[in-house]
Amino acid sequence: MLTNTGLVSHVKKALAEKWGYVWGTFGEILTAALLQAKIKQYPDGVGQYETFIRQTWLGRRTSDCVGLIKSFIWWNGGSPVYNSKSDVSANGMYTAAKEKGPINTIPEIPGICVWKDGHIGVYIGNGQVIEAHGTKSGVIQTPLSGAGATPWTHWLKCPFITYEVIEGMQEGDKGEEVKALQTKLNKIGYRLVVDGDFGLATETAVKSFQIGNAMPAHGIADKPTVAAIDAMIKRLEPGKPVLGWKEILKKAGVADDWDEKIEDISKNDPRFKYLPTLIEKIYNAR
Repeated sequence: MLTNTGLVSHVKKALAEKWGYVWGTFGEILTAALLQAKIKQYPDGVGQYETFIRQTWLGRRTSDCVGLIKSFIWWNGGSPVYNSKSDVSANGMYTAAKEKGPINTIPEIPGICVWKDGHIGVYIGNGQVIEAHGTKSGVIQTPLSGAGATPWTHWLKCPFITYEVIEGMQEGDKGEEVKALQTKLNKIGYRLVVDGDFGLATETAVKSFQIGNAMPAHGIADKPTVAAIDAMIKRLEPGKPVLGWKEILKKAGVADDWDEKIEDISKNDPRFKYLPTLIEKIYNAR
């Protein structure tokens, strides 16, 4: 089922992968042949930027504003597959939406779309939007309002997905409950500052835990996630020796240079930031 939380995860992935912008694309890897086809289809919208696009976006995934959303709707096995039934423009998506309103009435629901004439983006919560902004910008994150914001006029619920509100601690929350969560996460191998602030580091840890336990990776500490964390803490028997990840690799008999490779990738690639922690967590929770 396609949901609003899935849409948020998708556009965050596009942001992290630094997708580019080419009019008429929807998440495909931009090849020379695809670019040539889009230049022929949109001689003004694409052709005038040909040199920039070749130098900047060739070989990357690209989309236009509504194509970023359609890439989520059409995603199948690692790439988007075109579907004419949901092939609408930004304005067409706004027209098709059954729930919408002026931007000053936008509900605090991650995955709500934001719109102005000819352009659309995805609200990810906490006053932030991810949008395929334009040829020279690609997929970027911008504030919903204020300095640097796109002048959105309306919000809408994407008519092709289901909206579910997940209750639980999430980015932006603060307080004792967040401190308790951070403490629990540290007990199973994460290394968070216990400050009661559910920021990016805590969200990344929660999402890492969810991925490692085959749960929906929305980064929200909902009841199933907290219950799974508690269960893992219980499995870590009192007095049982807890091995560090390098000790685990040594015990497993892997090549000597693996620890250096894992350390390097965890420091330099945000997607693998918690790989050492995952190794420790999975091994020590047996």
